[in-house]
Amino acid sequence: MTKIHSSFRKVWVIAGEPSGDALGGSLLAVLRQKYPDIVFSGIGGPLMEESGGFVSLFPYTELCHMGIGSVLKNGISLIKRYYQAVNAIFLQRPDLLLTIDCPDFSLRVSHSVRKITKRIHCVAPSVWAWRKSRARTLEKKTDYLLHLFEFEKKFFPKIPCFWVGHPLADQSFVNRDVFWSTYPSFSSLHPLLCILPGSRISEIKRCWPVFKQSVELLRRAVKNLQVVIVTLPEHKELFEQEKYLVVTDSLLKKSIFLNSTAALACSGTVTLELALCGTPMVIGYRVHCVLAWILRRLITTPYVGLVNILAKKMVAPEYLQENFTPEGLESALKVLLNSNQISKDPQNFEKIWSNVKTPLGFAETSTKVIADVLNLA
Repeated sequence: MTKIHSSFRKVWVIAGEPSGDALGGSLLAVLRQKYPDIVFSGIGGPLMEESGGFVSLFPYTELCHMGIGSVLKNGISLIKRYYQAVNAIFLQRPDLLLTIDCPDFSLRVSHSVRKITKRIHCVAPSVWAWRKSRARTLEKKTDYLLHLFEFEKKFFPKIPCFWVGHPLADQSFVNRDVFWSTYPSFSSLHPLLCILPGSRISEIKRCWPVFKQSVELLRRAVKNLQVVIVTLPEHKELFEQEKYLVVTDSLLKKSIFLNSTAALACSGTVTLELALCGTPMVIGYRVHCVLAWILRRLITTPYVGLVNILAKKMVAPEYLQENFTPEGLESALKVLLNSNQISKDPQNFEKIWSNVKTPLGFAETSTKVIADVLNLA
């Protein structure tokens, strides 16, 4: 008879976009290190596959859709993937389902398998921004919540919540000069502008043309301006025809952030990453006009950028929808190239830091909660 080790558990995971894959990758690495007998399976990206030692049930990018048009266009495929995931979980009977963000898909799956496994959801739905009703229904869709930001707990009084912090606050020191040594044609004596055009293809297609026009305007106005585009490896080919340097390496990215005079970014987690590096930024974003009409009636926060929400003030100018123009972005960036909006005000940084940093860090804190739920020694 085969002896089962006391730490043997089956954990099924779901993540549906690059940010979730990054979270899952760091968490699964620590879980596997501390409890090597855990067997992972599920849906995830390359980081989770490597850390968890599994092959994704299907490409996780198939779940990465934003906007009404994209969801409707891929609706049949999403339904098929939903049933595929649910059937796989029923077949494998895991000890735990760990869902990471991607709530519209992952929490539907979680609700469907509620009778056969324990469930943990990582990344609280942003009910503080819109669709507050989701907080009331979350207890039916998962058993425990791991939330990244300290202020979120008050929105979920009916479900066991654990503040685990954000992994961006746990990143180790990076040699800030590595960018200059890797690309000696760039000079620290001249202004450096970092462009972050989004993590989804749909975002890039909407935002990059306007970003590009604003940079062209800016280059006429700012002498010796240096420009670098930071994107994901899978999107590099989208910018191969551009005349700007394109960087996908994660270590170089951190060095670029630390050395950039200013950054132009889509709204999202990257604004937090820039803020933790003290990089002044302008946020630009546009969605489909129908989705924008809906969101304006649902969003309850005065800001869209995560860094502004955490700081509770406008520390990064936001240019959205009809204000998302090359001229507007150029004007705001010219101001930032002559100032240092975030790093010169320590109170902004302290507000952000206190919301994202836990004593043990994201992966260790999350691992402790998961181990307790799985009754691991």
